[in-house]
Amino acid sequence: MAETWAFAGDDIAVPPEEAVAGLRRRIAAGCFGAWFTGSAGRLLSVLTNTERALVMLLDADGGPRSPLGPRA
Repeated sequence: MAETWAFAGDDIAVPPEEAVAGLRRRIAAGCFGAWFTGSAGRLLSVLTNTERALVMLLDADGGPRSPLGPRA
């Protein structure tokens, strides 16, 4: 089964399109970062300056999991 993701603090998993829309709403409100929690216990951090984004995938223990990006 595929891992599902929810905005941190929310128990409801969101589909990718809704996650992107939620990130856009946050940016419009002046919040340039977000955390997601995965159903497998992992964390996903998204931080942006509106032109670029830093995305980090962390294991449940907070350690780095793997790089994400064009070469990942």
